Amino acid sequence: MKRSLRVALISCCTVLALSACRPKKTVAPPVHRVDETVTLGKVALRVVGHGFRQIYLIRDERFVYVDSLVIYALRLRLTNKGNLWVHYQPGHNRTRISGADYPILRDGRKHDVPHMVYGDGVRPLRQVVGRRSLGPGESVEDEFYFKAPNTAVRELVLRLPAWFEAKHHVTFRFPASHQPVQSPPLVARDRPARVDSLEIRVADVRQVVPQKVKNGQLGRATKPVLAVTIGIRNLGRRSVSRTRFAVARWRPTLWADERSVPAVALGSTSERANVPTRIGGGHRITERLLFAMPQRNRHLVLQLPLTALGRRDILRFDLGTLGSTTSLGK
Repeated sequence: MKRSLRVALISCCTVLALSACRPKKTVAPPVHRVDETVTLGKVALRVVGHGFRQIYLIRDERFVYVDSLVIYALRLRLTNKGNLWVHYQPGHNRTRISGADYPILRDGRKHDVPHMVYGDGVRPLRQVVGRRSLGPGESVEDEFYFKAPNTAVRELVLRLPAWFEAKHHVTFRFPASHQPVQSPPLVARDRPARVDSLEIRVADVRQVVPQKVKNGQLGRATKPVLAVTIGIRNLGRRSVSRTRFAVARWRPTLWADERSVPAVALGSTSERANVPTRIGGGHRITERLLFAMPQRNRHLVLQLPLTALGRRDILRFDLGTLGSTTSLGK
């Protein structure tokens, strides 16, 4: 009897030992659809857009322009669902990027799609810079850029790292978007653009000959330049503060085909005027921008950042071809 009991105990211990040595089954994180909202820690995350894009780049924190290169962009929205502040720091400006703390994009064959890397004082305009702190209920949107996948790619897999002390990474699987390339829109010259309570339009484009100012007196004429007059109407009731476009953080740029046209400094010409620092409700003001005279038969596009009006929007006006612009002087 004792012998049988001893054998039973030994068998039971052996089974328990083998069970303890047996590796535990790991459950793979679920793969989500691109339209799902997932949670990382206390932060809700959603993919709000993806596809082939041409994006705005900013050089030396002053000059904004549209990159001619087509890339694949993913836009994420992150919302703090907790009761404490959270900190989001994607690290876009790092030269070396690790999949442990930065998103990875793979095609259907499990090949990594390379990240876009910018340098020499150039960065994408729409990406979060540095660290962004989110209070309870606050959201932030950020964009991630990759080299354009082959058009034969039909499926993409996005893997996000375990941000915000999440237990595991998050994976999205979705069809690659092969819609036409989305470029920043162009506003026709004869149409106004509406930004919040402001209506902005190109009021006039013409060749002018500004005069130099010396000791408060008008001097001899300078070379002809191209003057673009911007009209701004405040459709709201409250006044809006502003600075001159020519001295704002992001400067207007005139493009003639694919080349930028140098701006003309206003400090030494009669064009420099006292521009009001506020636009009252229902009021309208104008400001004239001066550029070097482009060559004829060039297609002109004015790129107008609105930091002078306290906004991060950018407008692009199609001014037409220089040789056929009727308001240009001869």
